[in-house]
Amino acid sequence: MKATEIKEYLTSKYGKVVHDVDKMELSCKEVAHIHSVEPKDIFHFMVENQAIVQLYTHSYGFNTAYGRQLKTQFSEVYDSM
Repeated sequence: MKATEIKEYLTSKYGKVVHDVDKMELSCKEVAHIHSVEPKDIFHFMVENQAIVQLYTHSYGFNTAYGRQLKTQFSEVYDSM
């Protein structure tokens, strides 16, 4: 997802954007590349807590250890930029 798409999505869904959309775009791309998934999957996992089935991020509606690790990794990448 491009930064403009992220901004449009967050604005339409939540009314405002409180994060740096450029950093979100780059973080989504980097983490997605590491785990061989689409950046859009990472974005929706982080923002909407949507499961990424091929990574087994959820079990019974809760984040698995892998899902929690993915959130931590995304945060670290985002914060390092």
